[in-house]
Amino acid sequence: MFLFIPVIAVLKIIFDPVESLKFWSITLGDEEKQQNKLGNQADRT
Repeated sequence: MFLFIPVIAVLKIIFDPVESLKFWSITLGDEEKQQNKLGNQADRT
């Protein structure tokens, strides 16, 4: 169980740049949502 976390980290590093494996990269890791600049400005007003 202890070694499972580093294995997942290595898999995420491998999956990140490959477009066909992007789904697994997102599933294994945490990616922040990116908002557009207009959405951010609308929240301030």
